Amino acid sequence: MQGRPVKSILISNSITTEPLYNDKLLSN
Repeated sequence: MQGRPVKSILISNSITTEPLYNDKLLSN
């Protein structure tokens, strides 16, 4: 579950942009 912590960091960093975008990148 490495995507768990990374996701939190990405969303926290790009929360103003689009959290869904980060989710898609991690999903890929």
